[in-house]
Amino acid sequence: FYYMKRLHQTGNIAQEQLVLILRKLMEVYRMKGEKPEIIVSLSDFEFVVKLPRTKNKLEYEAELGQLIKTALLWLEDDLMQRYGRHLLEISPKNLLTEGYVQDKTGDVFAREFQSYLTKVEGEDGVYVARLEALWEERFPELGYKEFKQKLNNGTLWEGARAVSVGKHEVLLKEDASVIRERMDALFKSLTT
Repeated sequence: FYYMKRLHQTGNIAQEQLVLILRKLMEVYRMKGEKPEIIVSLSDFEFVVKLPRTKNKLEYEAELGQLIKTALLWLEDDLMQRYGRHLLEISPKNLLTEGYVQDKTGDVFAREFQSYLTKVEGEDGVYVARLEALWEERFPELGYKEFKQKLNNGTLWEGARAVSVGKHEVLLKEDASVIRERMDALFKSLTT
């Protein structure tokens, strides 16, 4: 039922909505200085799609995101078919809002970009970074892919080796000692 609902919603994207999305995309493009690569927010397009508000905000945002991404990908394909070359390239990405950065060489990166960083307590040289603002305000000459590549490789800023790091949280559904006993029993059964 879930997938049927999704398919029905994407089938309900009207041509007028696609026109409004394309107009809004051009408006954001001009507003951001006509850079070759820009990041747009789902909220920029929320007015176009009439989705019923759900009690669960995450569910609503997921449906909105799916609908807008589908519409943008349709526009990309349509413009390619119409003009024979890529006028619009859509890369649906959710990751460039906030991320974790660790400076492996001291605090050079943290001092230079302190307004974009928040220190993570208990972690040596790890910061929460507002990546979208950092990219758009301090590295506008870099494309999105180049910015991410330099951040991942630690070559974004001369004299600093700040790299993107992941944060992983594990939620245990049972007590850790119970899980440990089961894992020990499993490994023991594998060796006998």
